Amino acid sequence: YSLCATLFYLVTGRAPFEQENVTAALARIISEEAPRVRSIRPDLPRSLDAILAHGLEREHAWRIQTLEELRSALITLVPNQLSFGGLGIRVMAYVVDFMLVRFLLA
Repeated sequence: YSLCATLFYLVTGRAPFEQENVTAALARIISEEAPRVRSIRPDLPRSLDAILAHGLEREHAWRIQTLEELRSALITLVPNQLSFGGLGIRVMAYVVDFMLVRFLLA
């Protein structure tokens, strides 16, 4: 559950149940269904929405049970081949990281 809640936060920028205090958040987790990712970010794939909904089920028995099960579900979202644009972004991210680390350690 917590890993899917973290992934929910990473893709939406907010927690599934945002409240002023922990007690109120826990009460909502127990009593309400988690919001759907696409209600916040309609541009995300329906399959990611379904995976996160399955991982955030209130009923433990219906929820994703293992990391392997979550990985298997998420791996279906990864394209088989990396596009040229995707490769360029990764190379640029590496260069930026390298320069930042070099600058900070100099």
